Amino acid sequence: MTSILYEIHEQLYGSKFYERYVAARCLSPDHEDKHPSMIIYPDKFYCQACGFTGKTKDLLKQLQSHSLIPVKETKQTVRNPFNRWLKGDELLDVLKSAYRALKSFPQQGKYLRDRKLSDELIQKLKFGYSEGFYTIPIIDMNKDVTGAIARAGSSIEGARYFVPHGQDTNLLFSPDWEAVNESKEVWLTFGVFDAIAIYQCGRPSMSTTSGKRIHPSAFQNIRKRIKIFPDKREEIDAKRLANKLGWRGEVITCLFPTGMKDASDLHQVGLLERALQ
Repeated sequence: MTSILYEIHEQLYGSKFYERYVAARCLSPDHEDKHPSMIIYPDKFYCQACGFTGKTKDLLKQLQSHSLIPVKETKQTVRNPFNRWLKGDELLDVLKSAYRALKSFPQQGKYLRDRKLSDELIQKLKFGYSEGFYTIPIIDMNKDVTGAIARAGSSIEGARYFVPHGQDTNLLFSPDWEAVNESKEVWLTFGVFDAIAIYQCGRPSMSTTSGKRIHPSAFQNIRKRIKIFPDKREEIDAKRLANKLGWRGEVITCLFPTGMKDASDLHQVGLLERALQ
């Protein structure tokens, strides 16, 4: 994976990164390409359909200067990226490719580091990066990948979180299932970054992967106290879930400072540990 190909890939919305080249829709003004017909190598590019060709370094300069507008991003920016990622690849291959991309270009993890995730933790959780989205594998207690989440980066407008179509809404995410299994209680959130923040404070944690829509049956094998830490204005949903969990369910209330709404926000400014006590 070369630097220039990675930069091209980031500039071209909807492009696909392969080991030695990038595939994208043709940028010729005379070619209305509906499929990725243009192949971009480190030194040159050409369109297999219309013959449009040139030097890759010149293409990158044009893209960076915005003198060339490749693909309109209106509305497309909020579409589920898994729909195109999984057209020709298996989920595990998509996650591996994104993981390798972030590992090779750690500068793309700035958003994660801003949320106080260390490089070591990013590696441990197998985070990846592709087309402006951070990929998060969902790994079960047997260490098998059972699903995934894509979180839009700062360059993507609209919806923030996406999952593959048809994914089980009852999947749970945990930064460390061993810690959950060994503890007498576990903290539950409605968002993966909140669970990660709580885990960084030394508590065993897990998160739903479908927000508040999870069914209580998802917790049938977790026979211990489940302390639910909801976001601001999610308290009612948390209490409903706690009631359905019976003796296991407990809601932790928090008075969030102005401008903050969840555990991750508190963690970023060093206030989460106090809220968990």
